[in-house]
Amino acid sequence: MLVLKKLSFCIKHLSIFSLVCILASCSHNSSESDFDMNTLRKESDQLSSEIKWEQDIESSILLKKISGADGFVKSLAGNPQFVFASGAEADYEPIYPQIEGFASLDMSNCPEGAKRILDDFCNSTASARNTESYMASGCMYSLVLFKYDLKNLGYTTFDSYILGEPFVSPEILQCPVRFIKGDDVILDVLIYLKEDSPGFYKIHNIALKGEI
Repeated sequence: MLVLKKLSFCIKHLSIFSLVCILASCSHNSSESDFDMNTLRKESDQLSSEIKWEQDIESSILLKKISGADGFVKSLAGNPQFVFASGAEADYEPIYPQIEGFASLDMSNCPEGAKRILDDFCNSTASARNTESYMASGCMYSLVLFKYDLKNLGYTTFDSYILGEPFVSPEILQCPVRFIKGDDVILDVLIYLKEDSPGFYKIHNIALKGEI
């Protein structure tokens, strides 16, 4: 009987000791968790304060009211047609299209006399008319070779042509020309002109692009 009482007493004290240990352990884990969270928060705040943020590039543009072009009512959304409608087109530089693999279509540096000869020659070539009158004296062989090349390539007529931006020097003018037939047949040619007399040009050489 005495032994049973002692055993019961030991079990009770052992249970109480275990409970105290468990509570102490939970309290310790909770304290460690709070400590870790506080430590992480402090480190995060410190890193954030040490970061040097770059200033926005031209951030004022986002807030700036864009003014319209000359001649426009600023409340309207502009487009290229408005430029001409405003009568201020002379104040803006023209933009010319460019065909990849060919040339720019800017003919602004081409003298009128040279452009006239180019147009007449290309129109005559496209429709298989006589073109001898556009050649300079002593340069007829170049036209003969050009027509020979056209015959060998199987070309007799073309549907249209395009003049590209010429290279202009005091000695000679070189102009790229693209002859077009149908949807997928093109022939690129270089035509060389010289000013035989003031404002009057003649063709001195014709070559398929890539031959020179």
